[in-house]
Amino acid sequence: TYGCTDSTALNYNPLATADDGSCSYPCAAPAPYLEALNSGALPVGVCVPNQYSISAIAGDGWRFTGNPGYNASTTSPANNRNQGEFAWVDFSSTDVSPTLNVEQIDVTTLPSAAYIIFDYFSNAGTGSYAVAINNILYVEAFDGTSWNTVDSIQRETAGWETVWYDLTGYDNAGVVQIRFRAESSGLSNDYYNDLLLDEIRVDVAPLAGCMTATACNYDSTATVDDGSCIALGCTDSLANNYDSNA
Repeated sequence: TYGCTDSTALNYNPLATADDGSCSYPCAAPAPYLEALNSGALPVGVCVPNQYSISAIAGDGWRFTGNPGYNASTTSPANNRNQGEFAWVDFSSTDVSPTLNVEQIDVTTLPSAAYIIFDYFSNAGTGSYAVAINNILYVEAFDGTSWNTVDSIQRETAGWETVWYDLTGYDNAGVVQIRFRAESSGLSNDYYNDLLLDEIRVDVAPLAGCMTATACNYDSTATVDDGSCIALGCTDSLANNYDSNA
């Protein structure tokens, strides 16, 4: 009987008497790591079989296509990214624990402490779309036995923000596994506050600074834009040379 005869493999077949070369082994993608979430579908990771997965206790969970509603819409000035190039939770139905599991990542390849870095959006807007309490995004890490909370985010953002957390102590023998779990605020109008996620990275600590080359405080060493850019120009909207970016 042909099959995998290596007992350490994921697909070990104790009934096999001849190895057919089909053995597959635990896999972890090497850091530095980036998942851009721009395929319009559940990501296909480095490892085979694919370790990316989604689940939800209730609701339709994480989406990778379509247009979020209200102030998170791609037609809104707050969200300047294209449909199909980020993940999001709609909250139009009763969503309970929609979860996005990221593949395992080997952080022993990094020269210093590993960080989880990602872009986050939670902007319900103002007026009739405003919410008293925002929906929640939990960032969690698996230690080999259970999931532990790295942090949670429950706030309004002006637009997309880059967020990062130190993963020291959250690895399992040099391998980290992250998941993103969204939860409703519990308000009846929670559907005004879609949660968006993009650009998942595992790397060394980012260098925050101004990344706009035309700004007077541009920092060529920065790897994350911290919103500090200063653009000089005319700020009088009545002037002929008014610059809306100044």
